[in-house]
Amino acid sequence: MKLNIVGYSIYKTKEKKPDDLLLKIDSLEIESGHVNVIKSVSGLGKTTFLNAIAGQNQCAEGKIKLDGEEIVYNQSFFKDQCSYVTSDGCFLSDLTVLEQFSLVSKNQDDIDYLLNRFSMKLFLKKKISSLSRGEQKRVEVATAILKNCPLLILDEPTANLDKENSIAIFDAIEEYAINHIVIIASHESEIIKDSFEVYRIENQKLIINSPNDLFIKVDLNWTIEALINILKNAYEHTKINGEIKIDVLDNPIYTEINITDNGEGISKDDINHIFERFYKGENNKESIGIGLNMAKTIIEKENGIIEVTSEKNKYTTFKIKFYK
Repeated sequence: MKLNIVGYSIYKTKEKKPDDLLLKIDSLEIESGHVNVIKSVSGLGKTTFLNAIAGQNQCAEGKIKLDGEEIVYNQSFFKDQCSYVTSDGCFLSDLTVLEQFSLVSKNQDDIDYLLNRFSMKLFLKKKISSLSRGEQKRVEVATAILKNCPLLILDEPTANLDKENSIAIFDAIEEYAINHIVIIASHESEIIKDSFEVYRIENQKLIINSPNDLFIKVDLNWTIEALINILKNAYEHTKINGEIKIDVLDNPIYTEINITDNGEGISKDDINHIFERFYKGENNKESIGIGLNMAKTIIEKENGIIEVTSEKNKYTTFKIKFYK
């Protein structure tokens, strides 16, 4: 299954003025088969993004397609296609846990399975309003899974839960994601698995200055791979609200591409080693250390050179020259 978001903009107000733009997505494809995690610091739009996908935001425009069909936000969509667990809950509080589950599923085997998995048998006949917030959160997630919609959206699904119950929730969500599209917003970095697909909202600005009619003779696919690796490095080491700039210059001898970020910079101890295979600098906690080495190898095979300059906590610039 696939969810495609194309030309999508979210604004502060219904007037949708350019100055009120909160979040812009040119193109994003989210697939089933793994859990998709939206991460950012507070205030950068995780919940706004989830609300838009779930049809809860009237200040958005663009197209969202589920398996090639544009989503129509009507009663049928909310009943049959989407389950949305909000951060603040949305229950009929007079119901018991069993009554809540029976509203969305008649399959007793599925109900029993989740009761055991989420350790909920002890409060099965209790009213939801009498439960603790952590117990209510387990009921909310279980209800969404029992509903068995193709699209499951969860905003902070493990809030108010201890680590043991949080792990149980994430394990169940991962299992559900095999055949469904699952999108969650979460701060729980410790229990987010390597198999999850993580999308970060960083509010970084990408600025490109380049001649429109420029042409260089290189292998397209390999050169794109090299440039993406360099841009990925810039993204990972640029702070929230930071800026990445691409400047392209051309002369009769070579075409020059400068990629500059205003991030954390590279230390003097690291800068002479960053193109070495498997080298991991002091600020490199996630990468395995092959991206920049690969970029250098590709660029040199395309009759190019790459250099780097940096100042700690100020900037880093990768200068690439492709000779003609």
